[in-house]
Amino acid sequence: MFSGTTKIENLDQNLGALAVKLSEEDIREISAAVPEDDIAGSRYYNGMDNLSWKFANTPAKVSRVST
Repeated sequence: MFSGTTKIENLDQNLGALAVKLSEEDIREISAAVPEDDIAGSRYYNGMDNLSWKFANTPAKVSRVST
């Protein structure tokens, strides 16, 4: 599963991205158009990184170990 994929219907689209092949020239053009310093940073706003797990809708892990 791709990080951030929460809906099965989005998985096909995400998997389709694996078929995209960029040439060295494509990568240079993208890098020149969007400098890394302009996009690097936190995923969440206002220092909320440490609280992001509280908003997740992740089912509890089911133990398969018999006791």
